[in-house]
Amino acid sequence: MYVPAPGNTDIYIYSINSATGALTWVGVTSVGSIPQVTEVTTSSGEYLCGGGGILTSVIDCYLINTSTGALMGGTGDYAGPDPSFVVASRSAKFLYVADNQGSEVSGYSIDAAANTLPAISGSPFATGSRPASIALADPAVSECGALNVSSEVTFTPGPYTRQAPGSDLFDETLTITNGVTDLLGPLYVVLLGLPSATTTLSGTYEGLSTTYCFSAAGNYVVPIDSLLPAGHHDTLHPNEAVSVPFVFQATENGHAAPPSGYEAKLIRGKLDK
Repeated sequence: MYVPAPGNTDIYIYSINSATGALTWVGVTSVGSIPQVTEVTTSSGEYLCGGGGILTSVIDCYLINTSTGALMGGTGDYAGPDPSFVVASRSAKFLYVADNQGSEVSGYSIDAAANTLPAISGSPFATGSRPASIALADPAVSECGALNVSSEVTFTPGPYTRQAPGSDLFDETLTITNGVTDLLGPLYVVLLGLPSATTTLSGTYEGLSTTYCFSAAGNYVVPIDSLLPAGHHDTLHPNEAVSVPFVFQATENGHAAPPSGYEAKLIRGKLDK
């Protein structure tokens, strides 16, 4: 956790106990007056970006040492007057800054390899008086009740394989291939159309962080963040694929049989069960 201190040059750094949520003091880094910060994950690493506030017209991005939490480098790019709110696109390609005193939004491309923030063509962009915050809509998802359903991914179910002769357990692997937009977790697969009276998902599966659960709508919900490639920080990148193993326990007309089929949806965000 990084806590900026408006009015001075410090950012206070804490580690978070993943089990209890408790904070442990790590240290303090002097980087310049940055009253608002955001984390950005790129192919070159994780960055902490922030605006200098009313004391300076500078936007900085620092590389995070993921082992120690230390901040390294700093882009030191010019921003508009009072850069007081910073937000990055989910693709980690663009950074936007609300220039509170300038009544404008500045836009930057994130060049992680060169550690620079080139201005987007046409930036800054005029806004109403004294913009205080920015919200970005994600083009990769659409609202569906309480769930964000990805419209880009494709699903390829594999063949059913019976675990043993006469067994009512059937293995099947679903391959999920992403489109052109980063999908940031938590990520889940929802299985629609399985007859709940005769088909269940069996057991806890290696590589999954939790057991399968059942949604309020009666559809199976499968968490898949731990199946993503290592080091991706719960993000499925463009054109990447992930394989999800299923074990169905299914019967039809009183006899063991593979499930008659299902429809898969990829959702992200906190579930409203």
